[in-house]
Amino acid sequence: MPATTPDNLSIMVMAREGQLERVAEQLKSEFERDRSNLALANRLAIIYAALGRIEESREALETALASNAVSSKTFENLKVLAGIQFARSYAQALGQPIPPTPQGLETLDGEGLQVGALKQQLASYEQAKAKAEAERLAAERAAAQQRAAEKLAADRAARTREEMTARAVEKMLLQWAKAWSSVDFDRYSGFYDISFSNDRFKTRADWLAFRKPRIVGKSSIRVELSDIEVRILRSGQGPTRAKARFSQRYESGRLRLNATKEMDLIYRGDQWFIQSEGN
Repeated sequence: MPATTPDNLSIMVMAREGQLERVAEQLKSEFERDRSNLALANRLAIIYAALGRIEESREALETALASNAVSSKTFENLKVLAGIQFARSYAQALGQPIPPTPQGLETLDGEGLQVGALKQQLASYEQAKAKAEAERLAAERAAAQQRAAEKLAADRAARTREEMTARAVEKMLLQWAKAWSSVDFDRYSGFYDISFSNDRFKTRADWLAFRKPRIVGKSSIRVELSDIEVRILRSGQGPTRAKARFSQRYESGRLRLNATKEMDLIYRGDQWFIQSEGN
């Protein structure tokens, strides 16, 4: 038995001299003493292959892989995967259905790291992820429903406020008509805002100067309003404004007049005032 393992150059020389069988026996003897030596097994497998001893070449590699502490588990895993791949390739070649992944795949192990355990963890993660996503969507739906409900409530409240405001404007217009019908000029003039103007009169004073002789001294006046329409307006952070349109019936003595009037109104403090008036 040689004291040292022949190196690659020595093996090539011995092969040229027809002594490859002797090298194989020497390496086999050394390999039997150290079956986990992957480098030695690989050299022996190459020599067996060169000699045409394919089965022995494969066995040498398998023995080393199975005996080596580092590669044994890797080799076992490789055999399982190779078996699965072979079964699938064989079925495909025969035109048969591809077999499902066998339970053997669950046994793949690497120092405590197993396929089965990993798949379990992945399944748990996917379940937790699906649950979290469902909870997120449910929370989003609940939040959307809450926002919709709040908007609906706000819209209803706004409509209610607008309706109440419109009724307040309508009430003010009826009081204005009543003051006019009562020939109470002081009260009548109190309904006009300090900023009043229209197409003919640019100031409140001019307007009231024009209106006073048409009210004061009349024996009787009757003013009736109907078909009152009020639209509430808001201008930025400024006061609330409104537009009103209505039919007006005026009677005084023998005079009878029907007209359609439009007014711009403004809310100051806690009261509505007429800002503009025209037919």
